[in-house]
Amino acid sequence: MNQIEIIKSDLEKGFKKTQLEKLIGLPENSLSGVLSGKKKLSRQSIIKIELWNKSEKPDPFTSGISGIHVIVAKEGKFKGPASLSDHPKCKKDTPAQEPKFEFKEFIAPKNLDQLKALCPKELTGFDRSEWIRNEKSTPYREKVLISGTGSPSAWIKVTGVPDPSTGALPIISGNGATTGSNMHYRWTDSSGVNAIQHLGLIQIAIQAPTNGVDAQLPAYIEISNLQLQDAGGGHGFKFTGENGTQASYDDFAACIYIKSAQHVVFKNNIVTNCGNGFYDWEGGGYSGGATWFDGLTKDLKIIGNYFYNNGTAGNYNDHQLYTEAEDVLIEGNHFGTVLPGMFGSQIKDRSAGTVIRYNYIEQAPSSWDIDLVEPQEGWAVLGTSPKYKQSFVYGNIIVNTIAPDNSDVVHWNEDHYQAQGRAVPSDGRLFFYNNTVINKPNQANYPVNSVFNETQGGFDCPTYTMNGVVDLRNNIFYINGPGVYQFGYCGTYHFNFVNNWISPGYTVKSLGATGQNTNVSPSSNDPGFVNFAGGDYRLTANSSARSIGGALAPEVKSNNLGQDFTPNMQYLYRAKLSARSDSGQGSNAGALSDSNGAVVTPTPTPTPVATPTISLTGSGIRACTNAAGSRAASETHAAHVSPGHQRKSG
Repeated sequence: MNQIEIIKSDLEKGFKKTQLEKLIGLPENSLSGVLSGKKKLSRQSIIKIELWNKSEKPDPFTSGISGIHVIVAKEGKFKGPASLSDHPKCKKDTPAQEPKFEFKEFIAPKNLDQLKALCPKELTGFDRSEWIRNEKSTPYREKVLISGTGSPSAWIKVTGVPDPSTGALPIISGNGATTGSNMHYRWTDSSGVNAIQHLGLIQIAIQAPTNGVDAQLPAYIEISNLQLQDAGGGHGFKFTGENGTQASYDDFAACIYIKSAQHVVFKNNIVTNCGNGFYDWEGGGYSGGATWFDGLTKDLKIIGNYFYNNGTAGNYNDHQLYTEAEDVLIEGNHFGTVLPGMFGSQIKDRSAGTVIRYNYIEQAPSSWDIDLVEPQEGWAVLGTSPKYKQSFVYGNIIVNTIAPDNSDVVHWNEDHYQAQGRAVPSDGRLFFYNNTVINKPNQANYPVNSVFNETQGGFDCPTYTMNGVVDLRNNIFYINGPGVYQFGYCGTYHFNFVNNWISPGYTVKSLGATGQNTNVSPSSNDPGFVNFAGGDYRLTANSSARSIGGALAPEVKSNNLGQDFTPNMQYLYRAKLSARSDSGQGSNAGALSDSNGAVVTPTPTPTPVATPTISLTGSGIRACTNAAGSRAASETHAAHVSPGHQRKSG
């Protein structure tokens, strides 16, 4: 049967033309021309058709498919050894015709319970990914390392396929996980000074040298639709490392651990039961920022994820999200309840070019919801960047529903007593606008709640002058009386208020504050939420926060990041945003507009039922290698960072 007959047979079986076009890499609406003889199939498309029909797999676009299936079809010579992995199903075939195509195929059997398909060190040039059925009903228990370098047009992608009935995501658990022998870590020790395997479940980092030559930094990588869990956090979880020895995770270990990677998208995942939910290590950039010991992390996008139950009890150093990079976008996530007893923050960021927008953030019991401080390892590059001087926080819903003794919403300054905080330079700006901040518990026993804090280190007030400005516009700050909000803690901030709705009786403790006369503070203390008790924080038709918005700061459109940060979306549900039509002068205050009827729905805590389906795509997957570790608290701004056990402090 030739390829045209195969296609016609597939159409008779119920496949749609658009599905087959996607499957074999044809342009949209081109299959009809092929069937009529007006267009010819490329050799690459022929290979895909033959592979697809030979494997007799169900349709990945309509069926509830699970498992792992990787096809590589690349024009030109395939670089690297023939070995794909140690699995007997791996094979290589080289068509004799010109142009030469060399491809490898890995098909996971139904009883596969490992992720070794993710880990062929020499596998490059992924063209597409497909899936086969895998009837496993328990989590994958294997650590994964991704070290490939994709490109803007060919990303490396690791994607889970949700259960078609329940929507449950495939689960990867670090508890009892094993590490494949083909990971090619730069250091093979499971734990210790010269190891990083104990610091994360999914890890993205540079691979070991080849013939003495260092590899490129990993780049253009996307991880989506997975539930990652069970690493660190003081739970006593253990794993088996690449060298076959068993070790315990460090309490600091993260569900997703990144070391000096660039252009990484992490979206639509569930992240739970780890020390840090998400963590990235930033090199110092002292030798150009492209080597394993000083590599700069750039362009992180954390979008539409659900973080909950991360942290370590009694520890301030672990957080649900911990980032240090050049350009970080934190968008559309739900930051749920943290591990009971943990003292870390929901979001801790040390970046230059920070944008935090359209998130739903539940109050951290003992620390900050948003902690914006100075770069640590990357100070020489990030701390001197113009992007460091401007942070944009907008469209977020921040809600305190816990005991009435904490409302530590935003910390904007520094940790390390070096006068290097974001609030120090005269042109330092925190642009905080169109957010809805709500303190629900009755505050009778805790009358003053500092919503912005400028301390250094723990709660020590700075002894130096801070010239930066907190620019507050079009926000709602609601507190369930009789408590009041206090803007500033030490009295060393500068504030600029423009048309905010604030519960009455608020105070400002600062070196200077302008625009307070533009704020709205009705004596009724009623912003007019649609259903305050039920968590619907849209505004009623008669709301006193409706249509009070003022002009946005000029920097919203003209800034050091070179982007337009006009609020045009709003949080709807995890991984989902809806359009917002109003902003600026005359708009509704707060994070939500009711113009499209959106109702915020916080993500419920899921029941961890696995449907283990993983898909891999992208150019340049070198999925199994790593480099230097996490930061030690004592190592700050080192000119050269050793490859050992390093991690950020605080």
